[in-house]
Amino acid sequence: YDKKYPVDKNGNRPKTVGSLTFQVTEACTLTCKYCYQHNKSPKVMTLDVAKKFIDRIFIDCKDKYFGMILEFIGGEPFLQPKLISDIIDY
Repeated sequence: YDKKYPVDKNGNRPKTVGSLTFQVTEACTLTCKYCYQHNKSPKVMTLDVAKKFIDRIFIDCKDKYFGMILEFIGGEPFLQPKLISDIIDY
C-alpha cells in the first residue's frame, strides 16, 4: 500500500477523486419492464439546483478531492443535453 500510495512529508495520504451524480430528469422515452425508476414524470433539474449542489460539495470537500467525476442519470439524461453542457461548463 505505501509503495503505491506514498505519504507526503507530513504523513498525509494523497487526495482522491470524488463523484457527483446529477439526476437531470425523470423523463424517459422508453417503457422498459426492468426499469427501477417508477413514477416517471417530466420533471427536470434546474441549473440553479445543480450549481448549489456543486458549490456545496466544493465547500465541504475542497480538501478531500483533487478531481471530480460528473455522472448524469435520469430517466434519460440525454433528453437534457443543454442542461448537462451548462453543468459541465459551470
